[in-house]
Parts: sequence; C-alpha cells; structure tokens
Amino acid sequence: MKRGVTLLLVTALALPSAAQQAPGAPSSPGARRVPLGTIDADCNANGIPDLRDILLGTSRDCQFDAIPDECQVATAYRYLYPGPVTAGIGTNQDYVCWLTSFDVKPGHEILSGVEVTWGLLPTATTATMAVWSDPDGDGNPVDAQLLYSTQVPTKTSWEISSFELPDVYVGPTGGSFFVGFYGEFPQAPVSFPAGISNTSPYQRSWWVTGPNPPDPNNLSAGAVEFDLVGNLCSGCAGDWRLEVLACNTGHCEESADLNGNSVPDECELDCNGNGIPDDWDLLQGYSTDCNGDLVPDECQGFEDCDANGVADLCQDLTPFGLVGAYYANEDLSGPPLGRIDPQVDFDFVLDPPFPGQLPTDHFSVRWSGSVTAPVTGTYTFGVRHDDGARLWVDGWPLIRQWRVTSPTFSTGTVDLVAGQQYYLRLEYFDRTGGSVAELHWQPPGGVMAPMQDYELSPLYDRGGDGVPDTCQVASDCNANGFEDAEDIALGRSTDCNADGIPDECQPLLDCDGNGVLDSCELALGNGLIGQYWSSEGDGDFFERLAVQLDPNVDFDWLSGPPLPGLPEDHFAVRWTGKLLVPPASGTYTLLIKADDGVRLFVDGALVIDEWGYSTGKWYQHSFDWVGGSPHLIQVDYFESGQDARVFLHWIEPGGVQVPVPQGALRPDTDVNGDGLPDLCN
Repeated sequence: MKRGVTLLLVTALALPSAAQQAPGAPSSPGARRVPLGTIDADCNANGIPDLRDILLGTSRDCQFDAIPDECQVATAYRYLYPGPVTAGIGTNQDYVCWLTSFDVKPGHEILSGVEVTWGLLPTATTATMAVWSDPDGDGNPVDAQLLYSTQVPTKTSWEISSFELPDVYVGPTGGSFFVGFYGEFPQAPVSFPAGISNTSPYQRSWWVTGPNPPDPNNLSAGAVEFDLVGNLCSGCAGDWRLEVLACNTGHCEESADLNGNSVPDECELDCNGNGIPDDWDLLQGYSTDCNGDLVPDECQGFEDCDANGVADLCQDLTPFGLVGAYYANEDLSGPPLGRIDPQVDFDFVLDPPFPGQLPTDHFSVRWSGSVTAPVTGTYTFGVRHDDGARLWVDGWPLIRQWRVTSPTFSTGTVDLVAGQQYYLRLEYFDRTGGSVAELHWQPPGGVMAPMQDYELSPLYDRGGDGVPDTCQVASDCNANGFEDAEDIALGRSTDCNADGIPDECQPLLDCDGNGVLDSCELALGNGLIGQYWSSEGDGDFFERLAVQLDPNVDFDWLSGPPLPGLPEDHFAVRWTGKLLVPPASGTYTLLIKADDGVRLFVDGALVIDEWGYSTGKWYQHSFDWVGGSPHLIQVDYFESGQDARVFLHWIEPGGVQVPVPQGALRPDTDVNGDGLPDLCN
C-alpha cells in the first residue's frame, strides 16, 4: 500500500447538502430530550417543558424566542482523539472509506456536527459523510449499520471542513459508534484522502478500500483492504483527524457567552455596539475605564482628539505604556480599536489582538506616546518585526521597513537630551503567517533590551495640560505630529522654494513626481536625483523613503544601507535627470553593472534590461551622439539581499571606461528647453 506524509494547516467551513436519515435508523429511544419544535420540548432535560421553565422562571429567556438561555450558550461536547495532524495515507484502489470508532459518552448520545481534515484532494471532490452504529459494541465496523449519510464537497487541500448533522442518536452509554467518509478519490501518490494523527494513543481508525463503491451497510464486502490503519500501513498507526460534536440541548453555541455568566451576550449591556458585553470589553482590555465607573470610556463622550481609539483623559491618567490603535487592514485606515498596551512585545499568532473583532492576518497597528531620555547621548532603537515596521522618534524617521518580511530586527539612532520628553510613534502591519512586533532600545552605555512599561507614556504632553500635543498643532501637512515650520527648521522636511510649506506636501508642484519641486531642480547643481524606496526584494517600488542629489551612479554599499536609517536589503533606487554630451560628436558607450537588478532608459527608451538577480556582468549600449546634445537618462535598480552595488560608466569616443562624471549630469529633465520637465510632457 502506498502512503505519504504532509502537514495540514488551513481551516475552512462547509455545510451539508442532500442530507438524509439512513433507512432503519433507530428513533432515539435513549434520548433524554423531547424532540425540538414540539410543545413538550425540554432542551435542558430537566423534565419540565421549556415553555413551562420560562413561565415559572426556572429558566431565563432574554431573547423572547421560547428557548431557555442556558440551552443556547451551552458548549457542544467534542469526541476527539488527541494529537496534531501529521500525515495522510493513500492507496492504489479507486474507492476509499475511512472511519473512526468512538465510545458513547454519558449525556452525549446525540451528534450535531463533524469536522474532518482533508488531505491532498482536488477542490469539490464529492465525498459521503456517514454515521454508523456498532451493534455488538466491539469497535469493529464489520457489522456497522448506517444511521445517517449525506454527500458533501471537499475543500481545497490541507483544510479542516466542518459539517452540520441533524440530531443523530448513536445509542445508549456503553455502546460505540463510527463516523467516517467514503467516495471515489484519485489514487496515491496523487492525493491522500484524509489526515491522520500519529500521536493518538487509541489507534481505532479503520481503512476500507477496493475497486468498487463500498456498501455502507456491509463495509467489508468486496474490500481489498479492511483493517485498523496501523495494521495496514506501517509507520502511520494512529487515528483519522475526525472531531464529532454532541449537543443534547439542540441549541449549543447559538449564542456566545464570553463572560461565562450563562446569559447570551446579545442580552447584556453593550454600549459601544461591538457585540461584546461591556464587562468583558473592560476585563480583556478591549475598552478602557479610566474613571473606574465600569462603563467603557468610548461610551461617555470623552474627547479623543487624536482619533486613536483611546480617550485623551485615559492617556492622561494612565502613567505607563503606549496607546495601541488597531486597524482591520494593512494601511492604518478607518476607525481603530484602541487600548493602552504596557509595552510592545507581541507574538500575535499566540496572542491575537481583539479576538473576533480584528482579523488574524491583514491588520495594522499604530502605537504612540512618549519616552523621556534618562541621560544625554545617542540612543539606538530596535524593532523586531514580521511583517512591516516604521518608527519615528520626535518626528525623525529611524526605521522604515514597510514590507513583507520574515522576523527581522531593524535599528535606528537618534540623539536625545536627559529629562526631555520625546514623541514616539511605531507603525506595524501583518500580511499573513507569523506576526511579531517588539520595541527595544539601547541607551548610551547600555545594552539593547525591550522597552519596559515604566519607560513609556501613552501621552505626549510637553505643555502639561493633559491634551496630547499632537492635537494642538495648527499646521501639520505631513501628519507627523509637529508644526510644518518646525519640521523645516530642524531639517525633517525640505522647503526648496521657501514658501513655508514642506515640499512633500506640494505634489502639484512636482509634475514628474521625483520628490523635488520642478522649480528647484535647476538650483541643485550637477548630478542625478536619486529616489530611495523600500522594496519587497523583487524589484517593486513600495514606499519612497528618501530623495537626494547624487553626484553620479557609482555605489558599492557592500552589506550596508544606502543611506542612514534605510534598510540594508530590500530597497530600490531610481535616478533621473539628463546627460550632457561633451563637445566631441561620435560613438558613446554606456555600461552598467549591478547587484541585483538594473534597467537603463535613454530618451525614454529601455536600452538595457537586466531586472533579475546579480550576474556580475557589465552590460552596454552604444549611441551616436552629437557633441553638446542633452539626453534624458533614468536608471532603475533594486537590491534583494547581501551585497548591494550599482555602477553607471561610459566610454567616450577614443576613450576608456570610467564612471559617468558629475559634470556630465544634470538633475532636471528639460531637454526641449520649454521650462518644464520633459517627463511631464
């Protein structure tokens, strides 16, 4: 028999179709509950009809739906063999049936659902889900009698699918029953019909295969393989990943009961309308209660001037930590869910934020507050992140790694003065998979360590009036929390046209989008404008991080960053401008080499395209140029990992290969002399 091993990771839901009670199924003589939907229905099995329970007050019915609340918040019992799913097994037969034997537990004789881990199966393969009785109770399905079956579609490979059952009575306590699936499946090794737990100590799962469809009322008839899995497949002894749900109330988990008080959550106080009782919001830290009145702050009209989801009063009254504003997307947009986190030290896979309110993937967070420097000197801040992270201290960008990444530790430095309070903002997003965010720092003379709650404050308030300073800024076009004039004075922003507005806030005055106002390009002197971008490492231009005038393109950064504060890997650069040909006419050859990808455009035409990973070769293209003529030039480059270098050289007529000199390069792209960058035309 063929077999295989694989990991099963993804969870999915599916609903049954074409359900039917099997012929000859017993009429639930041992069930303790009167059938649902009848006047005598008794979901809590206390011998009193539900309606009378409610009338007498022995049961509550806060929803007025004639169902006792305790029946709707009851948790279904799970018939489950322990152990993670580690493998799947297959066969060279066309038809497969796999099933597991379970002992009937007291009070859990009525099944309500099944979960199964699929193996490598094509999407929407038809399978039949079935429940069998075990007449002699020996755990051997040779005499199994079908109680219920329905056809269900499989899901994409590696998934757990959930199926509902109509109430199926499987017999009295002390007996046993079987749950399983059968159908025609592609032969191994193309696929493995189901997942198996090799760590299960019970080994009570069966494997039935043959060339013809199985007879669900005589499983052994015509079977080529019929035995316990461990007896047929050496090395894969264990049990199928099957969970069976039993719900003798008939209403299990119809209503949530997060705080465990047996009252459906929808019947409790929920002033913020998030579907969670107020007391549970407060207990779990989903809402703040700074004034201690047991009412979430967001329900009392307290001002939140910085719109971070936490009342300004709470930021003032809470001495330590940072405000965490959590967004249900990757781009920090829309209204956030806010809370005060003592520190940023999270593995969100193990500790998801706002369960049920925020997705486990594709979310983002902005932490904000302040830090006070204990001593004067140079501080190094570090962020361990998976995926993207950006960190500002007092408006200075220290870390800009806004990309998908495996766990990475990024750092940046800044000079701080003892006793001074500084605004701190950390932004983070998670795509899929792992999700880690940790904030560290290294004071002068110290060691790198996680920032503790007492080193952080959720309020940035140098004025001491209890109002976040970021709410008292009159003109902040780049939304960094500081006055535009202060940004310009300190060099956090440029103002090349001296109009008092940071250049990054005037995109209409930068028609070619190179990060320099059009009117300022000629004043920059010789060289090319270099735009430095974050990249996911495959040549995309993800987020522009910096713009500067570079004298030429002749860089060997080795394993370091191209500019302080920029990533060492996963970045991209675009250089633009024009090249002025020397007086001599003739053949000019441009040569380019890079680690990793590079492209060269001349006069708008792509002449060299090596947009891949490093080959270590020079690439060249020759031109017949008229002396003194100007030509548009653009160099695109990306760095994936390890060493980073890029060189643009030329050979003049009768000359030798040298870097294209700064004197031959201009930052503007006005070749036709109309006063506008040609890229705008």
